[in-house]
Amino acid sequence: MPIKLAPSGGFAEVPDDVIAQIKEIRAQRAKQIATRINELKLDKTRMQGAPRITSGGRPPRVRDDYRIKQIDAEIKVLNTIFMILKKTSGGGSVLEGAKRGGFSDIMMRMRRLPFEKFYLKSRVSNHSGQQDWIIGLTKPIVSTIEGRHRGKTGSRVETTSYNMGKYYIAVLSQAIGTHQPAFHLMPEANPTTQQRHMHHMVDGGSSSNMSKSNPLDWIPANCYGSFGSAISGTFINADIPELFRMLYLFTAMLNPNSPLLELSQLPHVTEVSDAT
Repeated sequence: MPIKLAPSGGFAEVPDDVIAQIKEIRAQRAKQIATRINELKLDKTRMQGAPRITSGGRPPRVRDDYRIKQIDAEIKVLNTIFMILKKTSGGGSVLEGAKRGGFSDIMMRMRRLPFEKFYLKSRVSNHSGQQDWIIGLTKPIVSTIEGRHRGKTGSRVETTSYNMGKYYIAVLSQAIGTHQPAFHLMPEANPTTQQRHMHHMVDGGSSSNMSKSNPLDWIPANCYGSFGSAISGTFINADIPELFRMLYLFTAMLNPNSPLLELSQLPHVTEVSDAT
């Protein structure tokens, strides 16, 4: 289903505190990966020193050649991610010899995203402790839904466009580099609504949300569809421009078959036109 951007030029604003936060996230992720690589190398060394499995039975310590191959494959992937993070870390004591030009590329990717601006919101939550949110405000989004209809003279495709307005996309810095994505999609027209999007909503009646007044503390429900692995992967790899790009596409896509919400439940989304 096509996605259109309302006419709007210029680069997204990325202030210094957001840049510093991105550098810190990527440096921390690189350190985590380096630690994991060393752990895997130690595991491999121990396994290589163990006797192989024989037909006479399993010795107390068994050399698992299949697991050794798995470790080699994991190390190869992590080394690739580490080198990308090292190249784009922006330099500094954490990763000596990093290429500063690489981080300039990261920033250019951020500025070219279909957002008006990014900003950092740091807060202490009564429920989760210190939180640092990187928040981006998108440019106006127009999403198009295509549907095929059958009639007496054959089938036809009907296209309907919807003005979704702008969205705040908030990503929790502490979740980047982990297997637990944490983000919010909040319409600028009503950031505190719990009916945010067809694929992203808040259950205000749940015990985990009823006692929380700040929307950033709410625990949303998501219907990822085909976006699940892509969003999870960009969180793990700490590729922040790609993460915001994927979340933008996730926001700009409307699926009439979503099990969470219907279009009629989103007052900030308005129909633009019908065309055949």
